[in-house]
Amino acid sequence: MRDIEVLKLNAREAFQELLDSIDGVTENQAWAKVDCQPGEYMHTEGSILSNVLHVAGGKFIYGSAAYRDLEVRWRDVVGRFESFWPSWDKTKEYLYEAQDYWLSFWAKEDDIERLVTRFDGNQWPSWKIIWTVTDHDGYHAGQTQMLRSILAPSLSPPPGEADLWRKYCGETPSW
Repeated sequence: MRDIEVLKLNAREAFQELLDSIDGVTENQAWAKVDCQPGEYMHTEGSILSNVLHVAGGKFIYGSAAYRDLEVRWRDVVGRFESFWPSWDKTKEYLYEAQDYWLSFWAKEDDIERLVTRFDGNQWPSWKIIWTVTDHDGYHAGQTQMLRSILAPSLSPPPGEADLWRKYCGETPSW
């Protein structure tokens, strides 16, 4: 099996783990959030909803920066999810769209050692970008499983998190 085929297989498996982690999650479960300790930041505001948006946004930005000359920027990702926040159904649709977008870039990669640009402007080999996004799916699948096991459903949506994204991504070359 070629290296790219292994990367594709691993990406499919990690995405399936993520899908399995959200299978059956209701909107009220997706809205529940953990309160972080002062000064802590989980790359989200602490809900399953924002966890899934974080994963989807990462797929768009890593794919765009590495393989599409920043056709999608962080500000585009933020604007997009602000348009449907806090809809759990729209968030899941966005995740599938992000996966399709992401896979479309590197599925035919013929040189995984080729240097591509990361969202922060650094150059990484293509395999490392692919590996990072794949690993990200698995990491957040586990995080989602933990959140759904400890949080009671919420009748109120979590606060919007666009300002967090502006704060943490706004200074990157890909904003």
